[in-house]
Amino acid sequence: MLPHHRPEKDLEENTTYNYHVSKICICSEHTIGYLKGTWQSLRGLCVRLDKDDHIQYACLWIITCIHLHSFVLGHHKGINISRDTFFRKGLEIMEEERVWIVELQEIREQLA
Repeated sequence: MLPHHRPEKDLEENTTYNYHVSKICICSEHTIGYLKGTWQSLRGLCVRLDKDDHIQYACLWIITCIHLHSFVLGHHKGINISRDTFFRKGLEIMEEERVWIVELQEIREQLA
């Protein structure tokens, strides 16, 4: 979304449009500033956005920080995350991986 420039900028409907685009840009900039202030890793995120892989990497990094931020806020507010099905499934996966690692170590010890 780009604002209209002169001479189209002076039309009434474009003035209203530019006002709303400006509000969105300000809100977006505040959000990015807040996230950068909260998550130090975003300050050092210097990725050239000239390839799809680079764009995807940057987006995933930002999304990860947003999810972590939401998790921390929920934790501070006392939300009982242990009831969350997504969280419980994650715990199950981590337990399965822990068991798998133990079994793999036992097999390695037997072969040694």
